[in-house]
Amino acid sequence: MLSGIHSTSVVKFLLIAVVMGIACSMSVAKGSAGNMKVIVDNSRISEIAAGFKDPADQYRALPMCSFDYSHIQEQARNARDAGWGGMNVQFPDWGEGYLLSKEGWNQFSEAVKACKENNLSMWIYDERGYPSGKAGSLVLKDHPEFEAQGLFYSSKDINKSAPRTGEWKLPAGKPYYVALFEFNETSKAIINSPIDLTSKVENGVLTYELKPGNWRLMVFVQDRLYKGTHSDYIKERYLNIMDPRAVRRFLDVTHEQYYAHSGDEFGKTIKAFFTDEPSLMGGYLIDEVQEYPVLSWYDGLPKAFRKMRGYDIREALPTLFNNIGSTTQRKRCDYYSVVSRLTADNYFGQIQKWCKAHNVVSTGHCVWEESLLYHANFYGSIFDSLAELDWPGIDLLGCAYGCMSGSQTEGGPVTPKLISSVAHLYGKERTATESFCFVTKQTPPADMLSVVAWQWVLGINYLTTLSIQQEHTPETQKLLNDYTGRLSYMLTRGKFVADVAVLYPIASVWADFIPTNHPVWSMDQNPKAAKVDAEWQGVTRTLLGCQRDFDYIDEASIEKARMSSGSMKIGQNNYSILILPNVTTLKYSTLQQIADFVEHGGTVIACESIPGNREDAGSSAEFSRLASGLFNSSDEQKGKAFQISSHNALPQTLSDIGGADVQVNTSGMDVYYQHRAVKNGDIYFVQNNATHESSGEITFRTTGRTQIWNPLSTEMKPVESRKAGKYSTVSLQLPARNGVFVVFDRSQ
Repeated sequence: MLSGIHSTSVVKFLLIAVVMGIACSMSVAKGSAGNMKVIVDNSRISEIAAGFKDPADQYRALPMCSFDYSHIQEQARNARDAGWGGMNVQFPDWGEGYLLSKEGWNQFSEAVKACKENNLSMWIYDERGYPSGKAGSLVLKDHPEFEAQGLFYSSKDINKSAPRTGEWKLPAGKPYYVALFEFNETSKAIINSPIDLTSKVENGVLTYELKPGNWRLMVFVQDRLYKGTHSDYIKERYLNIMDPRAVRRFLDVTHEQYYAHSGDEFGKTIKAFFTDEPSLMGGYLIDEVQEYPVLSWYDGLPKAFRKMRGYDIREALPTLFNNIGSTTQRKRCDYYSVVSRLTADNYFGQIQKWCKAHNVVSTGHCVWEESLLYHANFYGSIFDSLAELDWPGIDLLGCAYGCMSGSQTEGGPVTPKLISSVAHLYGKERTATESFCFVTKQTPPADMLSVVAWQWVLGINYLTTLSIQQEHTPETQKLLNDYTGRLSYMLTRGKFVADVAVLYPIASVWADFIPTNHPVWSMDQNPKAAKVDAEWQGVTRTLLGCQRDFDYIDEASIEKARMSSGSMKIGQNNYSILILPNVTTLKYSTLQQIADFVEHGGTVIACESIPGNREDAGSSAEFSRLASGLFNSSDEQKGKAFQISSHNALPQTLSDIGGADVQVNTSGMDVYYQHRAVKNGDIYFVQNNATHESSGEITFRTTGRTQIWNPLSTEMKPVESRKAGKYSTVSLQLPARNGVFVVFDRSQ
């Protein structure tokens, strides 16, 4: 998988993968279809105990792409004996016969039968090899019009002293828009009164004749997206996931074929389809500078853009690479928001609807989830795409401490928190991770368990694995499955609790994001957008480090929120504090909702900057007046909105506000936690991030008879707790890189 290679060469990753002989793939699903649906109950603590001791199959992990089709029955029995909950299966690779071979379908049917006879569920990996969507080469066979498309951009400045007539050979492809802008060389300002020269292009050459002055010629040329992209990396052409016709063909040649051969078992043995790292191909992944920057494109985009934004997309295109007056940021946001919606609806949404109609679940994960700048390149907004998965997921390929520590690589806690936040906001019962690509026989089992614990405390609750089943003994596999099952079971009880929300500031990235011809990880090419990204990640780590759990929320969720006394209610979630991580750009309607939140007693903390207006509605003066009044709190306001210098000031600011759900009283304890409220009680999973055993006192905002449940040993023992009002203080001994459940029972 590509996720987590965030600042290193993709080529280097490929070499590692080849050396290790990796066959990477899939994941899991949500509960809106068939037997896959997991009812998140609200049982009493006493009723939950039995499930903790012996978690059901639906909470246990699944190995990926694991069938040796020459030993199908034996493989299924071994999986059952090793405690797996099911199998992730794909069509046998028959070369040119992929999805076409009769023998291949016979073997697949035998795999379904073997899973059924051994009470194993089955998930189908929807591709021959990642990224999903191309069905090997079948989707694009005889349909080149479905290939991923881009608009390649180039510009040329012509000053007073240069010849005012000439020819310009344009980038290869079909000229979509060629325009001439007057250019002020001193102020670098571009006057927004373009002259359309598209009709002047002949055989790829623009012939121009200019009046005296300074001019900038801009050209947008449509061509397939391949060189330098993920497609180039895998050396396979790729479909356009914005194009609903292309995605429909993908469904026809994959999902429909599986249904034709095994439809009777859909919703029974076969539970889900997993989609792996689809993207717009809009960012470069090859570690070299390409000739031109590019925008993701689709032939239907201009019509959709006009319908959704009310004007011609050609008015927006020049602003994506240039500052063209006061509407520049709004038009950038318009472009990326439309691309985001089309991607979410036409790929993820179309697959989700097909799955629902066929009684199975849609699941999978996106590519390069770790940075907001990556989101802009590959999805517009990843939030929209994740919301269209029944069970949104991630991958975390490594197993060493540096691969998942909150202050280390692979985005740290950002990625799992994104997935769990979407699940909380949109009422999704499960989240998934594809893990352990680099596990070897030498990997200690304790390391694998610690990676599970770290992801689960951050909101993941289902596991599929890449290499453990090949590298470790059945005993170790059983250990992993029992442990994972306990965590998954416990952390789907009741309701997630957190009173802090962090805005997902994707519009602030869009507003200052300019596509480049550099690899996506070249953050220095977009310093303003990268600064927003850095503060967002800094807020994430700081909040978790000072034990203030949270959800990310998007502007759409804020606009739908219901405000009550001191609370912003979104779905079943209630937030009393909203943090804006260097949010430079907001919609006026969002700011109005935030002001209403403060009026109802909520607290808003702006880190670094106070939001500005992107002129979507309301004048700049109206926006500025509202923002200024909001962040200069008066005694008349019931709540409070204020600005701090950066995320580094958050611990003291939140301490002054008070009301923390969890408070670590012993210095040197590096812990995260997750809180689940259940009927007549509370469950806290407390995870020690340190590489050594840790002990100390922790105070919880709850009361009740207190027990420690150990997911490693299944020991459940009562402990003393000091009560002070609505708080309880407990002494804890936490294993290195692992955790325990602290259970408060008020049922008697």
